[in-house]
Amino acid sequence: MLAIGRTLMCTLKLLLLDEPSLGLAPMLVRRLFEILKELREEFSLTILLVEQNAEAALRFANRGLVLAQGQIMLDGPAHSLIDNEEVRKIYLGKKKQTI
Repeated sequence: MLAIGRTLMCTLKLLLLDEPSLGLAPMLVRRLFEILKELREEFSLTILLVEQNAEAALRFANRGLVLAQGQIMLDGPAHSLIDNEEVRKIYLGKKKQTI
């Protein structure tokens, strides 16, 4: 969080983040992504995010890329990736709930 704060002291157009949720409690992960969303909207900031927490990342992102062994396997709008059954099974560990 300190690194993000220090970075925001500069005039930014692009923020690169590598695993910002690593080691954080679930409540802090939710808050982190809320703050990033506010920053993105308030400052028209582009955020390039690398994140193992695929569900949190795809819920946050406008666009997503799914990598496997350094190769792009899927890409597209984040909402389509989070609803993709293959992505859900492999990266999110669950099937889509049907109600």
